[in-house]
Amino acid sequence: MMIDEYLDYIQEGYISTDKTIAVDLDKFESGESNILLIDGISGAGKTTLGKKLAKKYRCKYFESDFPCLSNQDKKDPIECFEENYRKIKRSGRRYIIEGVLVHYSCLDGWNKKLRPFFNEIKHDPIIIVGASVLKAMYRHYRQASDINFRKFIKMFLKYGWYYKEEMGPYQFFIKKRTSVKGSNIKNYKL
Repeated sequence: MMIDEYLDYIQEGYISTDKTIAVDLDKFESGESNILLIDGISGAGKTTLGKKLAKKYRCKYFESDFPCLSNQDKKDPIECFEENYRKIKRSGRRYIIEGVLVHYSCLDGWNKKLRPFFNEIKHDPIIIVGASVLKAMYRHYRQASDINFRKFIKMFLKYGWYYKEEMGPYQFFIKKRTSVKGSNIKNYKL
């Protein structure tokens, strides 16, 4: 019965999608913007791509899922991300900022509603890493522990709902960012 419930959830994006897009990447490459954001669901490959691009562009790399740069006492990760983003933006130094907090900081919880912070980043270059939920979830859990296929299937059946819930707001963010007037959107090869 449980397997039937999860099979009902399966849609494009769960198994087959790997489309990665770059939005306004030319602004980072030309130096017009000192920030390149990298976003994607957990396990999509953001960290791998971010570190690779930091070497390619000879710039600093910042993983947003870690604590604040200056105030370690802050508990709210979104508040920390916003603070770090603003410091980096003001610094003028070239940075690649990566993590799920890129889209979480722009959304009002799980609702399909934007927070004001979206207006601060909506013109920044961004690479949105595409990965099927199944592949991303496997990568995510493989990084965390030694996992075999049987254990992974059990985890997918137990926690797959979380990824399904995450996809709605994430896809809403993608739609809003790619619809910003004047955006230059291209497919991006990893």
